[in-house]
Amino acid sequence: MSIRYFLFIIFLFLTVSSIESQSLSQEDKMEIIDKLKMSIDENYVLQDSVEKIVTTLEEMIKTEAYLEQSESTEFAQFLTDQLRRITKDAHYYVIHNPGMATMVEKAAAGEGELDPSQLSMGSRPVSSERQNHFMTKAEVLEGNVGYLKIKQIPDLTVAKPTLDAAMKFLSNSDAFILDVRGNPDGVGGFIPYLMSYFFPVDSMLLYKREMTAWDTTSYHYTYKELPGPRLINIPTYILIDQYTGSAATNLAYTMQCFEKAVLVGENTGSGYRGAHSASVFSLGHGYIALIPIGRVVNAVTNTNWREEGVNPDIYSKPMEALTITHQKAIESLIEGADDDAMKTELQNLLKDVQFKKTQENEEINTKDKLELEPYVGKYEGGRSIWIEDGQLKYQREGGSPLDLKKREEHIYKIHLPSDGSTSYNLPSVRFDINPNGEIESMTLIFQDGRAPMGPYKKDP
Repeated sequence: MSIRYFLFIIFLFLTVSSIESQSLSQEDKMEIIDKLKMSIDENYVLQDSVEKIVTTLEEMIKTEAYLEQSESTEFAQFLTDQLRRITKDAHYYVIHNPGMATMVEKAAAGEGELDPSQLSMGSRPVSSERQNHFMTKAEVLEGNVGYLKIKQIPDLTVAKPTLDAAMKFLSNSDAFILDVRGNPDGVGGFIPYLMSYFFPVDSMLLYKREMTAWDTTSYHYTYKELPGPRLINIPTYILIDQYTGSAATNLAYTMQCFEKAVLVGENTGSGYRGAHSASVFSLGHGYIALIPIGRVVNAVTNTNWREEGVNPDIYSKPMEALTITHQKAIESLIEGADDDAMKTELQNLLKDVQFKKTQENEEINTKDKLELEPYVGKYEGGRSIWIEDGQLKYQREGGSPLDLKKREEHIYKIHLPSDGSTSYNLPSVRFDINPNGEIESMTLIFQDGRAPMGPYKKDP
């Protein structure tokens, strides 16, 4: 299977789910569990953990929560939650999609072509070109501080010209801020090339990727040749939060380990912490599992960030990270200024920046408490709604808090709190009203054709 084909499957896997839930028998579920255990046993990157995972799954099938599962979509979510709870690895994922499962089975057998039109919902990947390859902002902040926002790590083979143009535009910066808050994942080949802009010309080993299931190891170095100037010996910062994950986390972790950047924000561990590479496996009955089969090993630490996530050097709330970092950058430039006039100019600028709101704070959708209060409460499935700093918040038990922004009457779109992005096709929450005009439940609704989830009744 070619790498492009593999990545295409992964993309579809993360963005496609079943259209209509189907009933499952206990026999069906056992066959799915048996196939899942076998796939984990044969392919999971951390082989020392396999016995514990399999044993826990065998204990799980005796529980009431398992026995109550009878719908295909909810069972997929149940298995996803259980696997992530057991392994603390967010790369585990299970969905029910018969059309996608058939394509995965054919690909594993070396047959067929990946044809998006075969998908029951007619979905196809969104071209990153229409999103500027996820590089959504490149600007020079006050004080000649360069700023680049990357919302997802793109494929270098198509995004290289855009990155080169952005880095050339910012090449005269006296300090640099790279923002990967809310950046959930991406294509790893982009990372060494981007980091090369902050390293000397000599090629340097950054990390290796061990693919246990395939018994292969790849080595990733900085690039000797770049089309534009390198940004070395200037203050460099990377903004992270609990939604920074996978390839973006690798970027932050590696830059920190090589002391090429100061990280600002919050620990990435409670979000999409994955330090692994994953592949897709069919479980039968229209189910597919994403299972980690490889891992990153950093050249400096000889390990990765899986256990603890990536810790920032300077902690801040996600919404305040850009303002704090901008201030830190100017303070660093003041310390290094040789010219008194330049130092005075920067000191005056620092005072102005300290009183400005961050762009992220300006985007917070604050609502009158009287309007939001009726939604507050506990809902079935460990779901909670509350108000924080004038913002309606949503959280599922074991998950991270998310923002809710009003889309229409009684319907709120889920957003990541750091920058308002909607990675991973986050759904909307529809609050259901009873004849008395009271909130009685919530339902998760999707814009990509997936079946609604719920309703989840509100506690009295």
